[in-house]
Amino acid sequence: MKSLKNLIITLTILGLAVAFSGCPQDDTIPPTIYFTESQDTTVLLQTLFDDPGVYVEDNKDLNAEIDVESDFYDEISINSDSTLRVTGDYEITYTAIDLAGNETEAIRTVSVINVASVIAGSYDVTAVYDNVPDRNFTSSISADARRSGKIRLTKSYMHTIEEDDIYLKVEAWLYSEDHSLDITNSSAEVNEFFGWMATPDNPDEPFFFNMDAETALSLMPRYTYLHIPTQTFADSVNTAAYQIRGEREDNGIPRSYITYVGDQITEIVIKATVTRGGVVDQITETYTPR
Repeated sequence: MKSLKNLIITLTILGLAVAFSGCPQDDTIPPTIYFTESQDTTVLLQTLFDDPGVYVEDNKDLNAEIDVESDFYDEISINSDSTLRVTGDYEITYTAIDLAGNETEAIRTVSVINVASVIAGSYDVTAVYDNVPDRNFTSSISADARRSGKIRLTKSYMHTIEEDDIYLKVEAWLYSEDHSLDITNSSAEVNEFFGWMATPDNPDEPFFFNMDAETALSLMPRYTYLHIPTQTFADSVNTAAYQIRGEREDNGIPRSYITYVGDQITEIVIKATVTRGGVVDQITETYTPR
């Protein structure tokens, strides 16, 4: 009788051991996250970008049983129409948790760039002015963080007042005579987010809207003009109010231009009129990549 009782106890213990061996608590291996597309992704400002997500495998649980979360919408800055709003590098974290509570993370880096970034860089400048001494200086060009096709010249119209170097920070839009909206048409409605990147056939979207970044960037050498709209601001030491306006040819095309050899910029020439007080100055600045 005692042997039978011991046998029952032994079998019960073994049964419990088998039962516990199949419990999730014995699973200590986290899921594995695989990227369905490239882990590092470069996309264009003012385009749509859907989170490509990830693929997850686990040693015990089915894919459908694994909880996968992403902070995509917490990290990526988007407009109301779901287009990308601000340039920058964003880290999207994916978290996968299996039924046993094992957790793993993986990160995708999404770089949002302005198509105008092909112009960005450091330049040596040779400047010829009508009313102040000519200058040689170094300037840089940056791409706008929110507006596709827009750039900023960090130093333009550099001159000296009371032994201080003064300069203007000039904004400009890339323009194509063949591919942009007609700049000579006063009724052309230019989008504030992508300027002259829209085409006559589709004025409501930038030309690159459905392109990958590499393809779009390869087409940027066709934008060989710089439209410099009238800008009024104080100079870099706030000594005076200035107005700068890009010059145009008789047909309305900007006189400021970019010269390419293949896909490499050889020079950028700025032609503009600067007004300060009653003084009007014609300027020509030649930017050569450093």
